[in-house]
Parts: sequence; structure tokens; C-alpha cells
Amino acid sequence: MRRILKKLFYKNVSVVEYSGITIRDTIQEKVYLKINNQLIDVSAYHWVLCLQPLIFGVWISKQDGNRDISINKPFSLLFRESNPSKKLADVSLSLFNIIEEQNGKLLLLKAEKSKIWHTTVFETILLYLFFYRKPGFNFKKFKLYVSAFSYPRQVRMVSFQNKDYYNIFPMDLAGPVAGANYYVFGLRHTSKALKEIINEKKLVVSEVPSDYKKIIYELGSHHSSTPPPLNQLPFQAILSKHFCFPVPKWAEKYNEIRIVHTMNLGSHMMLWGQSENEEIINPQKSNLYHIHFLLSLIKKRASPDYIEV
Repeated sequence: MRRILKKLFYKNVSVVEYSGITIRDTIQEKVYLKINNQLIDVSAYHWVLCLQPLIFGVWISKQDGNRDISINKPFSLLFRESNPSKKLADVSLSLFNIIEEQNGKLLLLKAEKSKIWHTTVFETILLYLFFYRKPGFNFKKFKLYVSAFSYPRQVRMVSFQNKDYYNIFPMDLAGPVAGANYYVFGLRHTSKALKEIINEKKLVVSEVPSDYKKIIYELGSHHSSTPPPLNQLPFQAILSKHFCFPVPKWAEKYNEIRIVHTMNLGSHMMLWGQSENEEIINPQKSNLYHIHFLLSLIKKRASPDYIEV
């Protein structure tokens, strides 16, 4: 039945869970945090940090800090396509924790339930039943993951080194707080580098072009395995200026991050840090992003600006 369905409706489409894309112009989606019927545009200030449970990090600057943020107040994230205007998803949230800083606060918000409008209800259920249903992955969780990746999640490289141990691996559960010098990461507990990073309280994060997608995905195996010797990597690495951590020579830029807070969120550990140094290495190119297949399907049908890689 799956083959028949694919042949009839998705003949020239690769039905996957997450699509790797580049963006020709700008991100077309918007994300709003709703607090007491007030909306704050957090498109560039929110991140997925944990998958089980699904937890978002949302940065609220000091100018928005006078909003009534209480554990008893309802929160929601609204995902919208801006051109053309279209509802994508609404996610109801509860407050998990808060990290306070002088110039703002990081809200850690746990997803409770969601509604999605990417395709018709019939097509959504059909896709779930024939392509995504698996043990422990019910329709509620499916909708939550579709919602979370209804905004492009940029893939970055994380580097660490301590004596004979090093690691370089990609992450899409990470991002900077623009203009505030902070960086946040959601690192899976199964990552071999996690304990080392927490002990040393530092890492390097790099912006990388989508041209190196194949190598980036190959480095993904380093999360839970021991990487080969540094001199056997299929690319040349340079050392960061202060930490002397290896960085791909083809990276656009890197930030050396000092970790100041860690928090266990569930399947992932949150790392909250400050950038101590930024270095530009190469001109900026198109980056690699991940979106859910249902969002990818909309783009294939209506927009040429999101390009699969």
C-alpha cells in the first residue's frame, strides 16, 4: 500500500522525516510567542532544545521582560507562513524553567499539544499511517515534531578537544541569541562529547555551508562513536584562536563559547554559554537547514525559494 500511495501522490518526492534544504533568499516562516493574548515575534529567538519531551528555548529581551511570565500562565508558539499568509502550527506550552540574565531571560517551554495545518487532515493522517507510524511514536508526538520543524533549523558544527580526545559533529538543536552574545545548545545524553564539554565548560560552534552536506552528515556519526584520528579526517581542520579546538577549514566563521549553565531537559542536556571570541574564516554562503517533510511538501507545491540538497 505504501508503494502504491507513493507512486500515485509522491512519485517524484522523497518521503523522509526531515528534509535538508538551503534557502535562496530569507526564511519565510514566522514564530510568535503568545502570552496572555499578547504576541512577541520570536522567529530568530527560539530553538528546539530537547525532543523527549519536546522543549523549546525562547529568549525574551529585557524590553519584553515586563510581560507577565508566570508558571500558571498559558503559553503557546504560533508558526505562520508569511508569504502567502498561512497557519502552520499552534503549540500549547507549559513553563519548564527560566534562566535569568541581566539583559533578558531564556524561557524553557515544554510542548503539551499541537494543531497543524500543513496539508488536509486526510493527507496528514495518511502520511502518518503509511510513512511515520512506529512503536512509541503516536499521532500526538508526530504533530509535535511537525510543529517544531515548521521553522527551518540551521545545521551548525560543534568542536571540542582535550588532550588526545576531540570531536566534531553537526547540530540543529542550537543557535545564537542575536545581539546578546549568548548561545544555546540541546545535546543528546548519548553524545560521547557531552561529559567532556561539561567538564571543560567550553566548545566551538561553526557556521558551515551546505556545499559540504555529505561531510556534515558523515560527521553526524561522531555523536555516539569515536571519531577517527584528526589527521585522518576527509578535510583539513584549523585550530580556533583561543581554545585551539579543530574547526573545518571551509567553515564560514566560528565562535568560542564558554558554558555558564547546564540543565537536564530529558533526552537532551541544555548548554547555555557566552561567546568569548568570533572569527570569520570564509565568505558566507547558503547554509544547511532541516525542516519537516510536511513543510517541505508545501514548499515543493508553492515556492521555489527552499531548495533540497
